[in-house]
Amino acid sequence: MADPEGWVQGDGGPIVVLQASAATAWRGAAGTDPRPRGGSAVETDYDAIGRCDDGVTVLERHGRAMLVLSDSSWPARFVSSPRGEVVIAQPIGVDESPDAWVAKVTSRPPAETRTLTLLDDRLRLLVGADDGAGGTYGFAETRVTPGEKACEVWWSREGFVVVLRPIGRRGPAIP
Repeated sequence: MADPEGWVQGDGGPIVVLQASAATAWRGAAGTDPRPRGGSAVETDYDAIGRCDDGVTVLERHGRAMLVLSDSSWPARFVSSPRGEVVIAQPIGVDESPDAWVAKVTSRPPAETRTLTLLDDRLRLLVGADDGAGGTYGFAETRVTPGEKACEVWWSREGFVVVLRPIGRRGPAIP
């Protein structure tokens, strides 16, 4: 179920940003069996994202590129952008509104930039251990224009911001 305010939070482990078609295949930690039959364990979606480094990682799974964000202990959400970009914010102990905080953080150059190819027109933010429908922790969803995106990441003491924008576009996410 979607949170009406758009916040997604778990109790640790990664948060993921999935393209819509990958969300339908996402099983999270389902299928984990501590006593594998036949001597081999089945790799779950959660196993795959658990190997990612802390921070923001681009990973291919279920035929689509996805983002793995390092920690669900703090709530994250999509923040609207008047420029049509996808903005994901995870503020930690911030007193100002998410919009004001994102504008402040993105007023300087990003700490890192990656490339991400989006084939679907919707993105889903959810706790990585959960199923694609957000059956335990819920989810947030946003529309996106498919295509090649620059994935820019900003870090601060108060959390992180990720902006997905068309390659070549620059500037703060929220003016």
